[in-house]
Amino acid sequence: MLNASPHRGATDAETGLWLTERLGGAGANYHMPVPVRLRGPLDRARLAAACDAVVARHPALASRFEERDGAPVRLDAPAPRLEDGDDPDAAIREPFDLATGPLCRFTLHDQGPDGHLLLVVAHHLVFDGLSKDILLRDLAAAYRGEPLEAPVAAAQEQPPAEPDMAAAEAFWKERDARLDEVVLFGRTIAAPARPEAAGSVPVDLSRAAAAAERGGVSRFEATLAALHAVLRAHGNPDAAVAVDVSTRDDATAQTIGLFVNELPVPAGPADTFRDLGELLREEMRALRPFRQVPYARAVGGLRPRAALAPVSLSYRRRIDPPSFDGLDATVEWAPFLGMVRGVAHLLVVEGPDGTEAHLRHNTRLLDAAGARALADEVTGLLAAAADDPDA
Repeated sequence: MLNASPHRGATDAETGLWLTERLGGAGANYHMPVPVRLRGPLDRARLAAACDAVVARHPALASRFEERDGAPVRLDAPAPRLEDGDDPDAAIREPFDLATGPLCRFTLHDQGPDGHLLLVVAHHLVFDGLSKDILLRDLAAAYRGEPLEAPVAAAQEQPPAEPDMAAAEAFWKERDARLDEVVLFGRTIAAPARPEAAGSVPVDLSRAAAAAERGGVSRFEATLAALHAVLRAHGNPDAAVAVDVSTRDDATAQTIGLFVNELPVPAGPADTFRDLGELLREEMRALRPFRQVPYARAVGGLRPRAALAPVSLSYRRRIDPPSFDGLDATVEWAPFLGMVRGVAHLLVVEGPDGTEAHLRHNTRLLDAAGARALADEVTGLLAAAADDPDA
């Protein structure tokens, strides 16, 4: 039986994703799996209790979205419990019912003697990149028998204050960027209307740190500058790169949920890599006051599509692998579901032990050879910038 607790209105980010899901065709694209391989004498009862503790601490994991008066509201759903599984791929791709929930599941898969796969799958409506770190940190602590903090306060579950829409509209009106198409290898490619089958190639960002240090910017800004520079070389002087921007504040910093907004980041003229990096740094700072406002709401008139721009970038820093008592834990931080929303998406996960980067590409619009060449161009540009950021 569903909990009849008071509902809360969906945030702008939740509403936008809910509407996109309602359009159909997303498949498992908004499923966010967190695979954790555990080796050693696993105590299943302790793990089940730890999963229960995490759900109690983070109510978003036991929620659902119901339509009322044409808009989604968030309600409580039955709490997900740890279940045994036999097919990890099926567990990842099994559809979520947004109206009945819950929008998270925990399954445990045996993988030989003393080997186990804990698979947490959450819908993006209640989960984002940083939520992975929070979930794993709390799950490991609960498994070790450590008490978790009190459940997320009701104030943290409320939508943010209504942003200054007039200011956001004025801000984006000054920034005209091409979002519908991109030129790659001499071809003009339109952004697809919905997620499609994708391939993935690794990207070597080993010189990004040196390029960032010599250019006086962060690794994220250096990577974004390299991606912009490559797009310009292909004939895209006014293209914007869609970037996942965190909307978290002090109240939501340790809360599982959807606290991210995809925004276009254009780049004006620049003569050197250093100039381009500094320009993008200032652009990111300038858009920060408006990061809560969905771009489509601020500008209006956008053609419905899954991706804001043909080319996008996700960049996040992760924690150390979690410490489960008596177990060796290995986390797959960037699992690939075989789909992409745009033409090309650069996914970067930076950790204490190194950086993992992949270029996910729409196989219908950009073949594997083109994706490999594009990835190599980003790598080569970062290497050149590391040698001379003023070139």
